[in-house]
Formats: sequence, C-alpha cells, structure tokens
Amino acid sequence: MRLPHPIEAIIFDLDGTLVQTEPVHCEAWLQVLGRRGYSYDEEWFSQWIGTADRFLAQSVIEEHHLPIPARVLQKEKEVLFHKLVVQKNQAFPGIEEGLQELHGVLPLAIATNSARRDTHFVFQSTPIATYMKAILTADDVQELKPAPEMYLSAARQLGVKPECCLVMEDSPAGSLAARRAGMYVLGLTSSQPKNKMTTADEWWENPQAGIRRLLEIVKAPNQ
Repeated sequence: MRLPHPIEAIIFDLDGTLVQTEPVHCEAWLQVLGRRGYSYDEEWFSQWIGTADRFLAQSVIEEHHLPIPARVLQKEKEVLFHKLVVQKNQAFPGIEEGLQELHGVLPLAIATNSARRDTHFVFQSTPIATYMKAILTADDVQELKPAPEMYLSAARQLGVKPECCLVMEDSPAGSLAARRAGMYVLGLTSSQPKNKMTTADEWWENPQAGIRRLLEIVKAPNQ
C-alpha cells in the first residue's frame, strides 16, 4: 500500500499501543469503585479505552449522584494505578526492540490522553521514553483526543508537517484525532474491533504487527 505522502515522523499513542497498561487502568478503576460499593466489569471499562480519566470519573459521579468533585475519584484511582503499574515492565513484547530500530531513522513522539504523572510511572519500568523526541500528555493541551490538538502539537515539536506524520493508535478517539490532524493512521484492533476503528487508514491486529508494518514503511525505497 502506497502512502499519500512521504513519512517523516511517527507518533504513537501510549496505553494499549506501546504498553499493555489498559488492564492495569481497568484493575485500578474496578478496585476503587468496588471499595465504594459499585460493581463494574471489564466490559464496562472497555468503552473508556483511550478516554481521559476525568471523563470516566465524572460519568460515575453523575450516575450515582456523588457529592464529590471528579478529581477526588480520579485521585483515588491514580494512587492505585501508580502502585500497580511499576510492578513489571508494561511494554508489549517486541516494542522496545522495534523502537530501538526506528530510533535515529525518523523522529518519534508519544501523544497520550494520560496525565503526565501517569506516564512518569509507566516509564519507570521500560526505556521507551528514551527513544522519543517529544512526549505530549493530557497536561500539555487544552483539548484531548478526539480533538486534533495533541497530534498537531506533536508535529510542531518534531518540526514535521502533519500530513507527513504516521500515527499508530488503538482507540477510536485517538484514530479520529489523528485523522482530523491530517495524518495517516495505522489502527490496532487488539483493544477495539475493526468496526470501531473506522477512521484508521489501515488495520493491524496487535502492536507487534503494527511495529513490523512501520519498519516496512520506513525501510521501503521512496515509501
């Protein structure tokens, strides 16, 4: 498949794309809500993949008419998530090796709806941050995905036109954000089925397959 523009940079989502932290986020939320007497499951959490914690917290508060700010519930979850996520290397198998191979060939960046403090704890167990020229988090933008601001900001920091950026994403919100930014999107269907990743330009079944595709693209003559 020939891409519409030569690729000059690659931007990655983080959770579910480079690191397998979605189950950790899920576990933290279910435990926190369970302590308050609310029973939710993994299927319920799946609708929030790729969405900032503040929105999940606000939804729960509104559903149960809790007289607390969303930040209180979000903070409870963050404390537990930070404790759990450092217990083992969260990078998907093959991701660190793939990033090491891509590093130096094209500038790389991360654009994530996660808070900067969350990424700090994630990066404690894996060296993936060392391969990135830029890292954009929820703390760095006014509008989160599916707004394109985060991806446009990443392109500016990399010094590359948006249409020359390739994005690897595993969530519908992130895929839509990248498309709105005018970028080519490689969608992963490991977190969401293909019929929910409708704005991606092509689809791959997991992060390992996605990295192989990226390597194929950057090594192709004339792309």
